[in-house]
Amino acid sequence: MTAFRIWCDISELVFFFSRATRPTGVHRFALSLLHELRALPPELRDRVSLLLIRPMDGALQEVDWAFLDLMNVRMREGGGSARGMTIRSSDSGGSLAPPCHRSRSVWHDVQRTVYSLIPAALRPASRGLVVALVMFARAFSSWAAQQIRYMRTKIKNPGQVGGSAVSTDQSTDKGFAQRVRDMSRIAAPDSGDWILDFGATWNVPRHDDILAQARQKRGLRIACIIYDLIPIEHPDLVSLMFHQWFEDWLYGHAQLVDHMLPISQHTEKAALAYRQARGLPQIPSTVICGGSDFLPAQDAPMPEILAEKLVGPYVISVGTIEARKNQIMLFEVWKRLVARHGDRAPQLVLVGARGWGVDDMFARLESCNWLGGKVVWAQGADDLTLAALYRGCLFSMFPSQAEGWGLPVVEALAMGKLCLASTSTSIPEAGGAFADYFDPDSVTEALALVERYAFDDQARHQRENEISKGFEPRLWSAAAHDLMKALGVQAS
Repeated sequence: MTAFRIWCDISELVFFFSRATRPTGVHRFALSLLHELRALPPELRDRVSLLLIRPMDGALQEVDWAFLDLMNVRMREGGGSARGMTIRSSDSGGSLAPPCHRSRSVWHDVQRTVYSLIPAALRPASRGLVVALVMFARAFSSWAAQQIRYMRTKIKNPGQVGGSAVSTDQSTDKGFAQRVRDMSRIAAPDSGDWILDFGATWNVPRHDDILAQARQKRGLRIACIIYDLIPIEHPDLVSLMFHQWFEDWLYGHAQLVDHMLPISQHTEKAALAYRQARGLPQIPSTVICGGSDFLPAQDAPMPEILAEKLVGPYVISVGTIEARKNQIMLFEVWKRLVARHGDRAPQLVLVGARGWGVDDMFARLESCNWLGGKVVWAQGADDLTLAALYRGCLFSMFPSQAEGWGLPVVEALAMGKLCLASTSTSIPEAGGAFADYFDPDSVTEALALVERYAFDDQARHQRENEISKGFEPRLWSAAAHDLMKALGVQAS
């Protein structure tokens, strides 16, 4: 009998990075795991392939492992550590970066608004159509804007502009998705093979319909990495439209899965409870915790655009700036900290892209001039910059209201830094005994911990020594081996 293979479904990665260059936490998890699967010994790696599901014709295509090299190039297209980063803090003239662009989140809002207008009974069947229509509208909008810019330039400089508004140099202007297709060929998964679903496909057109057909016709098995069920467990922390979108997607997706791969015990418990509540049969489940060796080991200087804003000791908080991540609580903590201690208060550096539900917080930061420069926001930082920020900080903070794991917690600990973290959901599971915790709804608790570790060097160094001696970073290679074992593949 031919040994089964594991097909890693990269469809959502291709879909996302066709429109973005910076990974989210979910994408960092998937890419880190893929890199380690690629590095497996040959007898194991030969049983793992990359799979692309094409939404237009439903074709299954095998993609070369060089896809990961292309991903590295794609993420560098977002800019280097300085070129791709923007900074906001107290007004200091020309060094201030412009506000972030939010076109992707705007189109997501349009997509979910249209979806919310459809009668509930028709939503599951119309999901793919809604995504396709919004994708077309977005592409047309981008094309129209390009034509307008071209025509304006041609009118202003008629002698200097020639050709067409669309480049014909395919070697330098080829779309990311097309470059992936160029390194793909027809795939032929056999009966008994696994498809490894990276579990964030709710925005990919027709994905689950095609997957269901392949599962039935080819006799495939589907394993799904589950990051969290936050829109189900905590609907108050997401928009109503996304809650509806996710709920409908999850119910259909859960019926396809043969083996769950949650990233934490908390997520596993939530997923099992969801299946029971919805009357779905229980299936095998194996927790696959991610690694903590994300950041590069080499030292790198802080980019000047950021270094000029850091005028003393600072604390960092890493994660998308959104309601669920609870940075508004840190703003309240720092208001009190500055009121009590003035210039002695360390700076707070928020590292992450702007997300949902934080317009009021940003308005308040602007109105108080970012607490006189005591709050700094850096978006678009690459891994070298992030590592430099960790090395130079007093400690990190992670006040999130709900998580599926707690990546920034283990990231800080792996860098030898204390993390002051929320007691919510899976976060204590991530930090264990090496983080200090506070109620995410208690500004008083968080403030007390900040004052203790910001102004008591001995207490902070003691905790860092405990981390240095006791914390054992988990390697992504271990996560890859755990995954292979869960799906029935072990080294001989």
